[in-house]
Amino acid sequence: MRKTSRRVLVASLSLALGILVWGGAAPASTWAQTCTPAGACDGATGTVAPGSCNGDSACLDESGNIAANSCNGFKACNSDSGNVSGNSCIGDTACRFNFGNIATNSCDFGTACEFNHGNIGPGSCNNESSCQGNSGTVGPGSCGATNTGVNDSCVDNSGSIGKGSCNGTESCLRNTASIGSNSCNGLDSCACNTKPIGSGKCNLDGECSTCP
Repeated sequence: MRKTSRRVLVASLSLALGILVWGGAAPASTWAQTCTPAGACDGATGTVAPGSCNGDSACLDESGNIAANSCNGFKACNSDSGNVSGNSCIGDTACRFNFGNIATNSCDFGTACEFNHGNIGPGSCNNESSCQGNSGTVGPGSCGATNTGVNDSCVDNSGSIGKGSCNGTESCLRNTASIGSNSCNGLDSCACNTKPIGSGKCNLDGECSTCP
């Protein structure tokens, strides 16, 4: 095992022991496995909290800091360089090659934030490929907030997305402009959009789409 992997494991164990001393007893989830199987955290230089980075190559070569119960799945955070908050990036390749900071309860489905470069707010990007290739800032509860059968909500988006927006299938696919809160929540509502959209706008299917 490489020296970097040993440092990650030591940091993880030290954090777990600190929780035990501080609070008297840690929640059961805190004692979940970390960096399993062997090699899951090879080459990692960021800190890994308990219950994270479980899966083949889950955190291989990652350099961001991983909070508890995150990055669990095959290559879930492989080569990630952003910081990942708790209960995020769950699923195979969910945050592989991610560069943005991921808030809590986000990017929890297969390829949800793979190749993402933007910062993701809490409870966002939770459907298949929802923020894959995204480079814009995503607000809370946006871009496929829940996995309810929709997908690709903000694939290749580069505009900033407000709170509670872009929660339909391909609703903000390849959007390049800013979108306010509670907007673009239908099928293809704002796909390929290039003009700024305010709050509470374009919630009908295809309403503001400019895709050919």
